[in-house]
Amino acid sequence: MKKLLISILLLPSLALAGSEPTATPFPGAKKGINIWPIEKINMPMKMETIKGIQSFATKGYTDTMETDQSVNLLLGIPKIAAKETSQYDKINNELDTHLRSSLSKFRLSFKFSGIPGMSKENVLGFSPAGGYTHESGWDGMGEFIQLPNLGVCSFTTMAIESVILFKESLQYEVNKKPSDKNISGNWNTGFLYTVNWYTNTRRNSLECANKNLKPENLNQMIHIANQIDESLG
Repeated sequence: MKKLLISILLLPSLALAGSEPTATPFPGAKKGINIWPIEKINMPMKMETIKGIQSFATKGYTDTMETDQSVNLLLGIPKIAAKETSQYDKINNELDTHLRSSLSKFRLSFKFSGIPGMSKENVLGFSPAGGYTHESGWDGMGEFIQLPNLGVCSFTTMAIESVILFKESLQYEVNKKPSDKNISGNWNTGFLYTVNWYTNTRRNSLECANKNLKPENLNQMIHIANQIDESLG
């Protein structure tokens, strides 16, 4: 069954992932990349999404608690990574989604060799994402890293059938491909920095969580995203 991914505030896009045909909830959407004004899209929390885009454009971040769970999850990974990878590296189960220490522990349907230039001490682990078939394996993958300036980060790539990008937040900062960026969070829990970029068949997302608000971190993330994108081919 095709999976609908609706992203509010964090990921200003709507993506359909999967391969089985079904009626789209967005009439007129074609396969691959669609660029629409947000006013055209009927979606939950539409006004909150618009306010989030406007806040990032004017203030440089969106003050919200909607990201608290994502921030806490990322910041908590260094505490469990070593134990989890040690435990689940020994389990031979292709459908298991726990952290593993190496990409060799998974069967992937696409080429991915990890984030370029990452030292082993910066890599916390890998976990599959997206969909799985017995014939091909996983069509998505996540890598978790820890960097001094950026905090705890995750890179996720997954296959999509189509994506609707909001015209109001669209940029082309990752190798001139359709992309968007955002900072959301609060001083109590922390902030989530996001850079997304898209092709006709794949959505890529780099997210970093830390306790500080430093908009210049997005520039370093875009640099890393460019390197990742080039390695994906």
